[in-house]
Amino acid sequence: MDLDIQGDQSRILSKDEAISFKMVDENLLEINNDHFPTATFQRRMVAMTDGQGKLFCALEEDMDPHILRSINSDKLVNVAAIRDPDKFKALSGVLEATEFFGQA
Repeated sequence: MDLDIQGDQSRILSKDEAISFKMVDENLLEINNDHFPTATFQRRMVAMTDGQGKLFCALEEDMDPHILRSINSDKLVNVAAIRDPDKFKALSGVLEATEFFGQA
């Protein structure tokens, strides 16, 4: 559904009025609010372009049923997020940065 929101007014756009966007970068910024008892609320800033190539930033919101925080633990852990077109290099980088194999 596409909405036109202006002030406190909104209306659903018809298929002909809607603008198609293409995702350019899906992870400019991600914020996970994991203080909810049953899920994690996620917000992401993403980069998109319209049909003419004009760049826009957009906000995505989602509820993930997975709890991302530690449960019943006060231990500190190393966390890493590494982006690489080669998924195996990214995984190796995360394992190294978090000292995964050195943990007891």
